[in-house]
Amino acid sequence: MVMKEIARIHLAKVTYDVELSAKKALETYLKALESYSDDAEIIQDVEIRMTEILAERGVQKGGVIAEDDVAALKEQLGEPHEFGEGDIAIGPGFEEGTATDHARKLYRDTDHAVLGGVLGGIAAFFQMNPLWIRLLFIIIAFASFGTALLVYIVLWIAVPPAKTAADKLQMAGRPVTLGSIRALNENEVTKDTRGGVGSRDIMLKVLGGFSILAALGVLCFTILVGVAAGVRSGGFSLMGSHLSGFLIAAFWLCIVSGLLLVVLLSLIAAAFFAKRISRRVLVSGCIVIVLGLASFGTAIGLTQYALFQRDHSIVQNTHTYPVVVPDAAKSTNALHITGKGVIVKYEVTNDAPSAFLRVVDDTKAVPKTTMSVDGSVLHVTTNATENKDVCVSLWSCDFQKTLIIRGPALTAVTVDKDTRFIYQAKDQPDLKLHADMSSSTTITAGRIEHLTLDTAENANVTGSEATISHVNATVKANSQVELGTVASLTITDENSCPSQATAMVAVWNVSGENVTVNGMAKPVESATFACSTLSIRNKEEE
Repeated sequence: MVMKEIARIHLAKVTYDVELSAKKALETYLKALESYSDDAEIIQDVEIRMTEILAERGVQKGGVIAEDDVAALKEQLGEPHEFGEGDIAIGPGFEEGTATDHARKLYRDTDHAVLGGVLGGIAAFFQMNPLWIRLLFIIIAFASFGTALLVYIVLWIAVPPAKTAADKLQMAGRPVTLGSIRALNENEVTKDTRGGVGSRDIMLKVLGGFSILAALGVLCFTILVGVAAGVRSGGFSLMGSHLSGFLIAAFWLCIVSGLLLVVLLSLIAAAFFAKRISRRVLVSGCIVIVLGLASFGTAIGLTQYALFQRDHSIVQNTHTYPVVVPDAAKSTNALHITGKGVIVKYEVTNDAPSAFLRVVDDTKAVPKTTMSVDGSVLHVTTNATENKDVCVSLWSCDFQKTLIIRGPALTAVTVDKDTRFIYQAKDQPDLKLHADMSSSTTITAGRIEHLTLDTAENANVTGSEATISHVNATVKANSQVELGTVASLTITDENSCPSQATAMVAVWNVSGENVTVNGMAKPVESATFACSTLSIRNKEEE
């Protein structure tokens, strides 16, 4: 066994043991490089690349460099040849400007970074314009509700930055040779002299300013929501509910999520202004994002659970009771409704008239309902007393008591004061509707050729979900009429009314050439008259 003498050398401040013969060859190689270049930075980058090649060959810090290792260094970096004074030869198989198929490595491109260089590194890896990668990331960040930011931070931590010339060349998929290192350094000097860093600083400051504005906006919105909820909490219908605990917890978790978002935006702004991000800021950002997603996700889960429990309570407490309909109702075609605390719904069918009450009530309190016939008019009277405890436990009294009547199409309907009425039509030629004070009427379906309306003060009539061709509406102060697209519209309002108490008639469009107001033809456009206002919404959007 032949014993070889060992010496110690340093390459890029890394200590190695080296065989004497290998040391001489390595020193000769380095001196040859120095003789062709007076750029100490290039020589330093070459030494860093040498340590990387040695590591790939299994020679770590403190390891022994043999002659075959030196030969491998020369083969990969290339031998220096004289192409002119001060030049270093391009390594084997590479010429400046030629395409290469060397394997690319993923690094963070900190030289062209807006923040951490992650997107720039990904763009270099896939040979794409960084602008498209950044635009795509912004879209994904919005679509994922900020989850992509967490992925960005993880990549920021996991992906190493391209610090050395060798790293930058490998990131671009170029061979790491003496010529490529020199060319890279010369390009970086040229970019610095052109003032590229200045534009980057301006961009970072602009992004930092936007981040601060976003943080202030989120903070103000969070405070306003919290104050508004606090002011209304005294009359909040959910406060007494057995489900309110879940909703209150969900509300405060949303407030916490908003405040955490403010903190995250503040950290991002600080990183933009500092032009760098420390490990402490990175870790803090990750913690804030995890806590924010956890709190917001928990709030959504609690809300969904409360909604599920509410729906379950409604199903468990829904009861149906038949209502006796007089036999003479078969010959009626008009309806007169008087009801309070009960929604009256009329469904047009071809069957014999029938009716039933649907009640959502823990106490099973059934509203008193009576029906009588006077000629061709079916009179319906129903009344219910609100159970406020039930309203609180099920969140709303709106759907708790409904009288459903089924029968032939009606030609006339009178809706008394404070009565809520829903008419589910099919196809019919005419309908006359009188809506008394503070009543609410909705036509939900079907086709009506001619609709004649007569509304009292504060009455509300909605027919936007039905197909209505011709409308003749007489409106009083503060009444509201809402329709879809109609063929013709005739409005009659009062000659005098209280100040700021005009009636409102809103339609999507009028397909005819004009509308008629108080017997006079008017153009199809939004306008204000003596005691009414006409709103053509399709025209307003144009």
